[in-house]
Amino acid sequence: MESGLVHGVQKASHCAWQIHYHVVFPVKYRKALLDEEVVRIITETAQAISERYDIEFEQIGCDGDNIHLLCSAHPKVAPGQIVRVFKSLTAREIFRRKPSVKKSLWGGQGNRIKRPAFQALEPDSVHRIRP
Repeated sequence: MESGLVHGVQKASHCAWQIHYHVVFPVKYRKALLDEEVVRIITETAQAISERYDIEFEQIGCDGDNIHLLCSAHPKVAPGQIVRVFKSLTAREIFRRKPSVKKSLWGGQGNRIKRPAFQALEPDSVHRIRP
């Protein structure tokens, strides 16, 4: 799909959009595991994700126990899909390239380095207000 950027508005063949998502991933148990090496792995993985999927990472910020993403994507890409792709691929890469992180998280069980801090409304939770 070809898209062009004109004054912040991206365009494809049948739509135009300007969508920015701010997603915060706190590290599991709020452990300060995001050192320089882990941040480099996250940045490299985000570049690979951006090349493979219709997701553009505008900014990535990390402090000791949080990862902040400012990203945009085509409207066909759900915010939950962005979270799922980023979370699974970065966790896999971090655990593969720096196994000490996995051991620091509850003895290394599971594949969960972070949980997303965002809220999405389900269609059933939206109620119509009648006058």
